[in-house]
Amino acid sequence: MPWPIRSFRTWRGCSECADAALGAGLGLSSGRGRRVWLKLGILCDAADGVAGILAGRNGEISKLSTALVTAPAVLGIGLGVAGMQAPTEPPAAA
Repeated sequence: MPWPIRSFRTWRGCSECADAALGAGLGLSSGRGRRVWLKLGILCDAADGVAGILAGRNGEISKLSTALVTAPAVLGIGLGVAGMQAPTEPPAAA
């Protein structure tokens, strides 16, 4: 089955909407719910990175654009993983 989204620009437009929704969900959640949003963000960033690499490999975007698209996705994955390591509840007041 061929890739259903043929245009990298279409993918980026979908990705930007997902980023906004994920940011809102993360900001409005806490505890275990926040971890779910972090996992979804990591998955979306991984998909963005793969899309950027594939677009570069297929010649849809330049090598520089490939790096500029992929780097934030990799950074987002790293930040998501770091967020997963943080405690889910604030420390109790003394």
